Amino acid sequence: MSQVYYPRFSGRLWPRLLPCVLAAGLLMIWPGWWAAVPLWVVAGWLVARFYDPYREIPSTPMALVSPVDGVVESVARVNDDYINRQALKLRLGVHWFGAYSLRSPAEGKVQDLGRLPPEADCCGRMRIHTDEGHDVVMVLRGGRWARRGLVRVPVGERVGQGQRLGSTRGLHAVELYVQDRARARIEPGARVRAGSDTLALLNHD
Repeated sequence: MSQVYYPRFSGRLWPRLLPCVLAAGLLMIWPGWWAAVPLWVVAGWLVARFYDPYREIPSTPMALVSPVDGVVESVARVNDDYINRQALKLRLGVHWFGAYSLRSPAEGKVQDLGRLPPEADCCGRMRIHTDEGHDVVMVLRGGRWARRGLVRVPVGERVGQGQRLGSTRGLHAVELYVQDRARARIEPGARVRAGSDTLALLNHD
C-alpha cells in the first residue's frame, strides 16, 4: 500500500537548522572557515536526526509493522500484564539516527489502557484495537528527554498501518505485545525499518 506524500524532514528541523547554518556562514566570512566547522558538524547532526523518509507500507493482510528504525532485541512468549493475557512480545532497540517519526504498527482504533501504575523508564503506552478484534499494545521506553510529546494521537482516533503517530525523540526501546497466536516474522538481531518491515502476522489460523 503506497503512502501519500509527506515531507522527508520533520518540521522541527528548520527552526534549529537555519540559525545554525546562518551563524556558520557568518563565521566563514570572519574569522575563517575553521571557526565554522563545529556549527557545520551540528548542522549535519540535525539533518540526520530529523530525517523522516518515505516508506512503502506492506500490503500483507494483518501484518504488524515496525514502529521504529532499529534492531530486534528479543522475541518471546510472555504474560501481558497490561491487558492480562498471554502474548507474543517483541522488543526493538531504537536506532538514534533512524527515521524521526514513530509509526503505528497496525491499523485500528486507539483505546485507553486504563489506570496503570507508573514504570521507571516508560514514557508512553497505547493500545490499538483492530477491526478483526486483535489488540496491539505498544510501550515506549526512554529517558527524561522522551517524557513529552511523543504520541500526538488521542484516544478514540483511528490510525492506519504505518501511519505517523509522533516522534522517536529520546526513545531507546519500543515493546509490542500482540496475541499469543501471532507468528513472528523476524528474529533477534534483525534490523528493521519503521513502517515497511513486517514483525509478525496477527492471523495465525
